[in-house]
Amino acid sequence: MNEWNLIFTAPKDGTEIITFWWEGTWPCMSIAHWDGIQSGWYDGEWDIYPTHWMPLPEPPADAKTQLGL
Repeated sequence: MNEWNLIFTAPKDGTEIITFWWEGTWPCMSIAHWDGIQSGWYDGEWDIYPTHWMPLPEPPADAKTQLGL
């Protein structure tokens, strides 16, 4: 499994990543991407302010077979 990285090292080319931040005392994670047109990090619904990130894992090898693709 990948380690968490500081957000300033995250790709800013639209790549989807796993993000992490604190909302008060609540730990939060979301799949998001950089959207400089909006206001920065965006998870498809909200602008977020993550502190850390990691790449998405590869999908399961048998996922397409299970779906009949």
